[in-house]
Amino acid sequence: MIALFDHEEIGSISAQGADSNMIVEACERVFYGTKPDAPKENYYIAIRKSYFISADMAHGVHPNYSEKHQPQHTPKFNEGIVIKINAP
Repeated sequence: MIALFDHEEIGSISAQGADSNMIVEACERVFYGTKPDAPKENYYIAIRKSYFISADMAHGVHPNYSEKHQPQHTPKFNEGIVIKINAP
């Protein structure tokens, strides 16, 4: 299953953002569509065994505006994968 969300820039709190209940409901519908008589515990087990990958874009440092970037956040073009961490 793949889920693509809009409005990531505003914290995903809109109706179509990642913080909505849409993905939870979609997962339940898919699970119970294939296993209508399964107990709720089986759904929880299936969710816990699932993987979640969040893929996003990272803005590279523009050579003419490098001072606009934070020193510890300087993705470079054509230098490989960028791993972004956003800790509270």
